[in-house]
Amino acid sequence: MRNYCDLVTLPKAEKKDDEVIKCFSETEQKTLIASLEGNRNKPLYLTALGCGLRLGEIIGLKWEDIDFKKETISIKRAVSNIAKVKSDGTREWGVIEHTPKTETSVRTIPIPKTLVNIRRNKVRNA
Repeated sequence: MRNYCDLVTLPKAEKKDDEVIKCFSETEQKTLIASLEGNRNKPLYLTALGCGLRLGEIIGLKWEDIDFKKETISIKRAVSNIAKVKSDGTREWGVIEHTPKTETSVRTIPIPKTLVNIRRNKVRNA
């Protein structure tokens, strides 16, 4: 028995200096916010926009991670969708909870004032 994968040398990922993270312009942000009227997931999108969280971090949030008194959100976990390959070659999809992408991704961040008010109203109306 031999594992032929042991013979493979993977190429190292090159970090490109010219890669720039592109953010929404103020106009694009206003357009997004206006398009969310009536959308039940508005607080979710505003959290992403206002706090700069990754999708997996937002989905991994629990109410205990939000401190309304200190107006902070603690990022302690993330959620990912993974495929498990069965013996017959088919895939079974599942969701896993794990620590965030990097060590520095575990953090506590301030919540913008406007988002705090939206969240508080959402909790009261739930």
